[in-house]
Amino acid sequence: MSHDERRARRAAVIALGGYAASKVLVFISSPLLSYLIAPDVRGLVELVNPVVIGIELVSDLGIGPAIIQSQLGSDRTFLGVAWTIQAVRGAILSLVVCALAWPYAELTGHPELAHILPIAGLAALGSGLLSTKIFTTSRELAIGRLTAVELGAQIVGFVVKMVWAYYSPTAWSLVGGGLAIIFTKLVLSHALLPGALDRPRWDPAIARELARFGRWVLASTLLTFLTGHADRWIFGALIPLGMLGLFGNAAVIAALPVEVVGQLASRVVFPLYARVLQSGGELAPVFQRARRPLLVIGGWAIAGLVAGAPTAMRLLWDEDWWGSGWMIQILVFASWFRLCETTNGAALLARGEPRWLAAGSLAKLIAMCVAIPIGYAMGGFLGALVAYASTEVVRYAVSVWAVSRIGLQGGLREDLAGTLMIAATGIGGWQIAELARAWGVPVIAEAALVAVVVTLAWAPLAMPAVISMLRERRARTAMAPARA
Repeated sequence: MSHDERRARRAAVIALGGYAASKVLVFISSPLLSYLIAPDVRGLVELVNPVVIGIELVSDLGIGPAIIQSQLGSDRTFLGVAWTIQAVRGAILSLVVCALAWPYAELTGHPELAHILPIAGLAALGSGLLSTKIFTTSRELAIGRLTAVELGAQIVGFVVKMVWAYYSPTAWSLVGGGLAIIFTKLVLSHALLPGALDRPRWDPAIARELARFGRWVLASTLLTFLTGHADRWIFGALIPLGMLGLFGNAAVIAALPVEVVGQLASRVVFPLYARVLQSGGELAPVFQRARRPLLVIGGWAIAGLVAGAPTAMRLLWDEDWWGSGWMIQILVFASWFRLCETTNGAALLARGEPRWLAAGSLAKLIAMCVAIPIGYAMGGFLGALVAYASTEVVRYAVSVWAVSRIGLQGGLREDLAGTLMIAATGIGGWQIAELARAWGVPVIAEAALVAVVVTLAWAPLAMPAVISMLRERRARTAMAPARA
């Protein structure tokens, strides 16, 4: 194992710990908010997020990946030009959201959005002013302080959201909590991360290089937004606002395993691949070794959600929100294929091939347009939900084909084995939970039983990686006295 791989593994542990801590806040805040916020309020915010997030994504120029992937990623002029473009873009996007607020409110039939959207749009301004030190720190696999920045911002957002919702349980509390996260991260990224402060700079040649790389990232993020958020608009036209709130809650929870792996892929695996390629190393063996533990972590979490989502809803959420449980069980199967695609996408991005990410998202979008109407016609909202989840397989298939074109094995056999493992352990664990409920087992014991069963089933797959880490640690310990 190379020095970069050892650094990446340590960085992955730090990043995973920090991200897990931030998601603990989500698991704490979401149930607590269910006792303060009504589903229709959450449904209203589900109409706000696609606009704010979507406008930011559809104009994504790939500044962060470009800094990590480029040979000039540590050059101050290069970073200054990148930050200037990012800042100008953020300011423009904030104004665009303001301009769209009133027409969007009229279109959706919710006039209160005309007041909420301009404030929510400040998130684009805050994101544009983030320090490029976020990307240079990730490029060097120095994840400690970066994790502290992320976690600190999440804690501030959690406090703001909970206090605001307690005194005023409206959509403003959720919007305010989101803005608190962005602007806290903005301050901390400039103040805590190592490196020089960003300064406005301009160089036409650098701007053209960023544009060449960013055009495919732009296409990819545009299509990713449409595939990931258009469902809110589609289902919003088919189901009541309260049901849309349940769906939004389910979608967020079902996406948690993908978010964890996505963070590791973007913060650790992608920079690792880029460093290997920049040093002239062979990517294929690193690709296989880095991908396998991510699949095990994600597969275990997804199986746990398949098995225990209804139990978790009954244990932690207010009764009005229990309807999200069965939706999570369906949506989380799509998360598995998204997770596999994400690990392939990191290699494609490191090889400077973001066009294949765009191709995969386009394929999924086309599949959604065909499958969701058919699913709704055949089985109502349930049929549409199953059809929507199944379209993720299409994007995954494109990624497998794309990595094979650059000389990497996409792990199709390994992914199929993981799919069967998730189905067996997830559905089996769910049936155990149903039996426990029928026998009158307390819900907390039911949840513990499901967690133990799924974890024991997946533990053998994690053991090789754990044993390897322990052996390496013993070897380093044995070598330490010799070096002294």
